[in-house]
Amino acid sequence: MWKRSIGPHALAVVAAAALWACSDMGDPLTDPEPEKQDTPLILAVVPDSGAIGDTIRVEGENFGDEAGTVTLGSQPMEIAFWSDARVRAVVPDGASTGPLRVQSVAGASNAVSFRVRSPGGGGGHLPVIEAIVPRRTVAGDTLWISGSGFGSDPGGLRVEFAASSGRVEAAVLDWSDAQVMVEVPQDAATGEVTVTDGARSTPGIEFEVAPRLISFRADLRNDTATAGVLVRNACASCHFDRPTGISGFSVQTPADIRLGGSRGPVGVPRHPEESRLIRVMRGTDPVVPRMPDGGFQVPDADIRIVEDWIYQGMRDN
Repeated sequence: MWKRSIGPHALAVVAAAALWACSDMGDPLTDPEPEKQDTPLILAVVPDSGAIGDTIRVEGENFGDEAGTVTLGSQPMEIAFWSDARVRAVVPDGASTGPLRVQSVAGASNAVSFRVRSPGGGGGHLPVIEAIVPRRTVAGDTLWISGSGFGSDPGGLRVEFAASSGRVEAAVLDWSDAQVMVEVPQDAATGEVTVTDGARSTPGIEFEVAPRLISFRADLRNDTATAGVLVRNACASCHFDRPTGISGFSVQTPADIRLGGSRGPVGVPRHPEESRLIRVMRGTDPVVPRMPDGGFQVPDADIRIVEDWIYQGMRDN
């Protein structure tokens, strides 16, 4: 039978085609490995003991943005909140003392011992605290605690603040299932606010005690003796009254600051983090540039005075 020989040029073409095909498929030996995510790490469980139905807080690292699971022994816990550094979970029915772990897509965390106790004090489930407002104010001011499961009256529950030695109970001004209003105790110190039944406490939320009550007339608007913050930082020179102030904004009264100007409200009582006045002073507002004009920066100490005034309710005092 007649055979046709393949010349060296044809062999080179065939070899090049074969190499191209292999490179298109990829080489599993040389492909870079996918980036590995660190396994979760539990730093603290607050509190470190509780009864069935209690919500606990797990603090740590690398939990991930996507919710995984929390187990107590071999039992899964209901997830109430999940973030990369904090998880809230509910002690399940039938749970017993044992190791608590966080499981994410990257793997399992270290184990932390958690003790399950029988209900004490009031006997029922502790409420869940979601937020406190304000997060910083003076002793004697009013503080709101929002969440769920407080019940229609305190019963055996009480609200406690950190104190220079131990904890101090707060006087209750109003109580409902979703919100509690208390007075900040005179002996309160910076630390966690919790609700307790005497034997167990909820996970706390950090609270700061401000050193003094801020006066709008003396500390912010004073333009006679010691110039107030809004005067010595040139805010009042451009925003002296509503008809002629720039952007229709005036700092003459607390009501003017609440109302704001053409760009909307400037101050939100009890919430400096939501107040444009603070963002503009810091130069962090996405719409309005840092004020006052000319590159001058309001000192941090002066911004703190305005923040405290907002935390304290933007009083006309």
